[in-house]
Amino acid sequence: MKRGSDAMIRKARIGSPYIKAVEAGIDVESIKKSIIDFYSKEREIFRLFEQKQIPLCSYITLMGSIGHALSKIRAERKGFILINDGREESFNYQKNVAEKALNGTSVYIDGTSLFMLIECGIVRDVLSKIPKYNIPASILKEYRSLIDKFSVVSEDGTLQVSEEREDVIVRKFSKDEAEEIRSKLVSDLKYIQDNAEDVYGIPLSEKHVDFIEQKISSIVSDACIKAQRDKDSVVLTEDSTYIDINSARTGKSRPDNFSVRSLVRCLWEKKEFDWEKYLNVFYILSIYRECFLPVTSDDLEQCLFEKRGSIITFTLEKFDKLNLNFVWSREYGVNFISLLGVSSDFISRLISDVSITDDILMKVLPKIFIPVLEGRDKRNVGDKLIKIVSQKTKSAFIITRSVKNRIDFLKGQIEDHINGITVIGT
Repeated sequence: MKRGSDAMIRKARIGSPYIKAVEAGIDVESIKKSIIDFYSKEREIFRLFEQKQIPLCSYITLMGSIGHALSKIRAERKGFILINDGREESFNYQKNVAEKALNGTSVYIDGTSLFMLIECGIVRDVLSKIPKYNIPASILKEYRSLIDKFSVVSEDGTLQVSEEREDVIVRKFSKDEAEEIRSKLVSDLKYIQDNAEDVYGIPLSEKHVDFIEQKISSIVSDACIKAQRDKDSVVLTEDSTYIDINSARTGKSRPDNFSVRSLVRCLWEKKEFDWEKYLNVFYILSIYRECFLPVTSDDLEQCLFEKRGSIITFTLEKFDKLNLNFVWSREYGVNFISLLGVSSDFISRLISDVSITDDILMKVLPKIFIPVLEGRDKRNVGDKLIKIVSQKTKSAFIITRSVKNRIDFLKGQIEDHINGITVIGT
């Protein structure tokens, strides 16, 4: 009898064999393989999303957590979150909808946008400007679970193991770091809930019979469903495709929508959001692979020159926050004609402005032309860019020897880059 009870105690100590767990192995490589195998189902779900075989709403639902789903896009550096269709008209439409929200139209915020507001650290900055907003109870529930996770951490901290790009990643959070994350989430959620007009949920019995409402996570779907009922409202979401799919499948009206990107742009243009903060938001949205995030020649100039009173200083630090290597890449899908227009406009301004020194040009030009050339036919695109810049400088200014010399310098830098020679500024 004692032998049997000892066996039961030993089994209890090891844990139940029926609980899903990783067979760790006996060495580092076998442990890594076990963990990678453990995540194989998630990897297959992500592959379907990355290859555009399932939409974002289905991907989030299958992954079981919005935070995990969106963070995996960031970690894997694959797949895209489509906030608009890439046309200027689409972005302007969203800015107009954002303007309505700022002027008092009721807003239903979905889990994707609330996630981005929290990640960007702008919950108060943005929600304080929206007079009437409503949030789904389901997203609060997910964040409360995350708060609980960081509430019980030993003095030695906590380790998190995940699979990224077919490798095992181990991250350690100290007790202080865990407490910082926990207290920030507690503070954000309290503000969100205290200032919301309504924290809502929709029973399945009240949803349309189609799978787009019955099976898709309420974190993604409920904002659209509520706005379809409340005709004088709009939706803040990073997943504009869900609204399109829902309206097409259910036959219900399509509510107007806008994204965090269009909202902060609108706030910046109204001088209610400073440029530094706007750039930080832009960068975070870009590393979560949101598209499309348009960049204008005025944005480039704003990054390059910092105005403080009557003093204008040159800085390159802010350029990297535009993440041009990504948002101008072929993979990103940016309109190539628009890209040539914006990049050539800015380069033409730089070349023609005598107040900009040759030293500054040497540092800035590669940061503009390299993202335009990379991943494309460098020789062909480089020739096109030089030709357009030459035409623009001729039509707008009297050509001086200095301007001609600068165009020749641009040609030389592009040629060096094509030939694999490192140019200053990279």
